[in-house]
Amino acid sequence: NRLGPLAPAERAHYAELFAALGGDPSSGAPAPSGAVAEALQGSGLPREALRHIWELSAGGGGDLDFAGFCAACRLVAHS
Repeated sequence: NRLGPLAPAERAHYAELFAALGGDPSSGAPAPSGAVAEALQGSGLPREALRHIWELSAGGGGDLDFAGFCAACRLVAHS
């Protein structure tokens, strides 16, 4: 993981958010993209920045699994 390991509390927080959006942190099954996008838009970051974060976090795929969601949240938090 290029972002470094997540602290247990950070991972637990992201797991709670991911589950609330309809994903399954245990299996990594993605949450609906629309719900995740809406949550990330709440950060107030410009749409282009969010698009770039999504592309980096999705690893070339369209949906964010739990690992991708964690990466996106961390990137948003540090932007």
